[in-house]
Amino acid sequence: LSHWLYPFQVVGLESTRQISEWQSPSFQDWGTRAYLMLVLAFLISYTYSVRKPDFTELIIPIFLMTLGFTAIRHVPLTAITLIPFIALALSRGSVTQLSALWHRMELGQFYKKWIGGGKQLGKGEYWLNWLLLLTISIGLSVYYPIYHADDEDKANASLPVKAAEFIVSSGISGNMFNSYGFGGYLIYRLYPTQRVFIDGRADMYGDDFFKDYIKIIGVKSGWEKTFAKYQIDYVITERNEPLRQLLQARGDFRLVYDDKYNSVLVLNAPRYTNIIAKYGQ
Repeated sequence: LSHWLYPFQVVGLESTRQISEWQSPSFQDWGTRAYLMLVLAFLISYTYSVRKPDFTELIIPIFLMTLGFTAIRHVPLTAITLIPFIALALSRGSVTQLSALWHRMELGQFYKKWIGGGKQLGKGEYWLNWLLLLTISIGLSVYYPIYHADDEDKANASLPVKAAEFIVSSGISGNMFNSYGFGGYLIYRLYPTQRVFIDGRADMYGDDFFKDYIKIIGVKSGWEKTFAKYQIDYVITERNEPLRQLLQARGDFRLVYDDKYNSVLVLNAPRYTNIIAKYGQ
């Protein structure tokens, strides 16, 4: 029974509201606006369908639409679900009616006369295809090295690639504290020798633990006590995080790695004396 209830428990987690992908779509970008237009297309197709939908054809898309409006991460799943229902509704008379209306319109007559008729290109089509293929191939071969010139920097901007490499090369170990978005990559890079503090599976950690993480990373009231509870040995986080600045200012953690995106701090303790002496900033 718990497996059937699990999806509803995840949707109901309070902690997930702190994560951008679990927040409601704002419709400020064209991706979410396209989703809104898809919902409108669904409503219009059902309104003008010759046969009214049955219970199943209503409850499934409405349930998914509710999820889509609740969290942006559900929008792709909702879109995939809505399209077959829209197609089904359109096939029940709407497409035929629209087709008849199109043929009666002056625009439809114009299209059929000047555009829709068309004719075969013959041998010209053969040469145009090869010319198009050659142009695309040359364009891609020229653009490829330009596009990939800064791949390493792009990767490091979104993932702690260089910071993780520093942890490995310098031999840092112990209880890690990491940013939420870093968890998945750090598992890939450091497991099993190092265990992350948290990763993207917020549902696996539960509300209480995630609230502790939010308190620490947001340096909210009482964060010091919560941070101390987990006996953290080193921290890997974004360079602009307030937590990084406060830990460094307190003096109990030393900055040992810093690039323009990410930082690593270690506890100012005897076990890290050599690392601090070599890399300390």
